[in-house]
Amino acid sequence: MYAFLLANSPATGYRISQAIGKPAANVYNALPILEKKGAVLVEETAAHRCRAVPVAELAARLHRRFLETQTGLEAAFAGSNPGLDDDRIYPLRTGEQVFEKCRCMLDGAKEIVLIDAFPGALNALIGDLERAASRSVRVAVNSYRSVRIKGVRRFERPDGERVIGRWPGEWINMVKDGEEYVLALLERDLHGVIQAVWSGSPSMSWVYYSALMSEMKMGGLKRRILKGEKTAALKKYVEACDRFFPREASGYVRLMKQTPSETREKAK
Repeated sequence: MYAFLLANSPATGYRISQAIGKPAANVYNALPILEKKGAVLVEETAAHRCRAVPVAELAARLHRRFLETQTGLEAAFAGSNPGLDDDRIYPLRTGEQVFEKCRCMLDGAKEIVLIDAFPGALNALIGDLERAASRSVRVAVNSYRSVRIKGVRRFERPDGERVIGRWPGEWINMVKDGEEYVLALLERDLHGVIQAVWSGSPSMSWVYYSALMSEMKMGGLKRRILKGEKTAALKKYVEACDRFFPREASGYVRLMKQTPSETREKAK
């Protein structure tokens, strides 16, 4: 309706209904809603002809309304964010939800972020990864094609193209500070979700942190071995990786606090 009026203003409700193939009653019911939202103007005559508000004007109004809503929401619920004391696993239903969760994790990271992602999903987060790295957060990426990300340590899979070809979509897996993680397989358009979950479980997060850390190290080691690097160079690489990856990030500390002392003693 709005699109029709952009090119055909002014127009009566009847003309609109005929042009877009919708019942006149539906159009007359929708017009007051569009008027209330500021998308159309309705003249004060018996004909009630309608005119579309210019796109730039409407976009500016919607932007201001969004900012006002955001400010009000933040003020009303300041200090009420849920903590990471929930070890349940929650599904994420849309690509937008997956990326927003990843961005929130990057914004809240204090020590280290590990991310394993196919090229399309990784490109969507490059700016967010660079901002996290600029705050002295250690950020490491397991990539499947060559990519440059400022301040981020990259581990490129030597078999990246083969792995990409074996999967039906784009995956993006991330763990923050060893205390929360996202595992997601998205459709190629990055909007649809094949399967995606988030959890703040410290035990599951630390397991995945350890697994991804090891995969990154071993992937880099494999590349160097295939290039024919000598033992001394390989040893230097492993030592550099050990210095980069902390073994007692905040997720590990949380996990130990939640573990009964007698269980910790038996594990030593």
